[in-house]
Amino acid sequence: MPTITFSLTDEDVERIAKRLATKLTDALKQVVAVSTIPAEHPKQPPSPTKEWLTNRDIQQMFQVSRQMVWRWANEMGMPCRRVGGIVRYPASKVQEWAEKRSITMQKESKPQESSDE
Repeated sequence: MPTITFSLTDEDVERIAKRLATKLTDALKQVVAVSTIPAEHPKQPPSPTKEWLTNRDIQQMFQVSRQMVWRWANEMGMPCRRVGGIVRYPASKVQEWAEKRSITMQKESKPQESSDE
């Protein structure tokens, strides 16, 4: 592999450092702006009009663990799309897939009644 060498003056280094500082400041502002947006309530069920669902949405819809969602997608053929490290599930196809396998959606998680009497 060829070696490439070049020299930088102190002015070049200073100019590069200023550009880097500006870009980092802009990126930090974007992160702060995104982090101030209120997150959805974790117990809130996904909206029925949502086209693409997250892992958490699937977990809440079917009251299953994260591992079960992974198994369904990787071993049982639940429809999903992976882009980079992000996985999303097409809502209509997931519902069809679940109906074919008689997997029922939970309306709400009901508290267990105590049988200590």
